Amino acid sequence: MTMSRSGSLALARVMAHCGGSPAEAAAYAAGAIGDDPADSESYELLADLRRTSGREMAAAVAAPSGLWQFVAASYLCFLDGEMDRAASKAATVRLVPSR
Repeated sequence: MTMSRSGSLALARVMAHCGGSPAEAAAYAAGAIGDDPADSESYELLADLRRTSGREMAAAVAAPSGLWQFVAASYLCFLDGEMDRAASKAATVRLVPSR
């Protein structure tokens, strides 16, 4: 069973603010990006997580192995102005099997 984009974002917000798990929140936000890459809400949530939980977010994507980690890492690199790294992470997404 797959979750809708709005369901993924709702869970991401709960995990980020009430659940105390920025990594889990990022996983749901990245899943929402996969569902609708044009919707800015998922990206805004990742940017907010980076501002409020920078260390946890960096650790969650430091050694990506899952699809969501590559998606989140790519966007975080983009936010940092590291376009080459962002492009490299995004290109890797094609090589990572979805789970």
